Amino acid sequence: MGYLDSPGTGNIAVLSPDGGLDDWNVLCLEILRGYGKNGVLFPFREFTVHDERYFDAAIYLNGVAPLEQLWYTNFHIPLIAVNQYGSALERIESVQPDADGEMRMAVEHLAKLGHRKIVRIRPVDFATPRKNLMRGDAGFFGAAEEMGIREYVRNEMYEPMEKVRELIPRLLKEEFTAFIVMVDPHHQRILDIFRHCGKRIPEDVSLIVYELDLPPELGLTSIRIDNRNVVETGVRLLLEKLEGRPIPLQTILPGRLVVRGSTGRARP
Repeated sequence: MGYLDSPGTGNIAVLSPDGGLDDWNVLCLEILRGYGKNGVLFPFREFTVHDERYFDAAIYLNGVAPLEQLWYTNFHIPLIAVNQYGSALERIESVQPDADGEMRMAVEHLAKLGHRKIVRIRPVDFATPRKNLMRGDAGFFGAAEEMGIREYVRNEMYEPMEKVRELIPRLLKEEFTAFIVMVDPHHQRILDIFRHCGKRIPEDVSLIVYELDLPPELGLTSIRIDNRNVVETGVRLLLEKLEGRPIPLQTILPGRLVVRGSTGRARP
């Protein structure tokens, strides 16, 4: 009857928890442009069935919504999730940084420097989902088991964020000598707390942080996630899915440990 297949809209919905222009969202929009696609940013909760008519596909960044229950019940366009805190999703392909690998690298580095009492600390709030709280647990405790120090390592959380001022002195009194600080961007505050407690880095305490807005002059050993690689892999796989090619259900991408001056040998 003369009908032709639709060539598609060229539009990709970029969904995030709040729709704000954080580093991941900006990267995603830029990368989509490089592939000749138009990314449109939406808060996930505001994306509707009416909206999906104008898009070929969607990519969900850094979200915590239960996608498996929501997406294919309500929507029909393809979706890929990026950085869902390491969790595999049913029926929805995802690209994740290697949370367990990050912790494994950190623990092994500290243990080889002679540290036994290693603690991982992180800020939380009442809305933090369980899968986020457990991110990297298997790598952290598994590496400690392999290094023979499982009974000495600990995982601690603080809420509100100011509670870290009470937590670090308490852990120092318990003779922890190595700290891995999870996703707390207030690096100078952390350093000030150790200094106030009379501890020098790395002479007395070794410190590893995540490389979130990390000023290079601080010289901190850090875990670096290659955000661009994670997002670009998600975009590439989504476009392959749009073309009808099979893609893996879960893709895990490694980070790396950048060793600087905040980790040193444990005192005998």
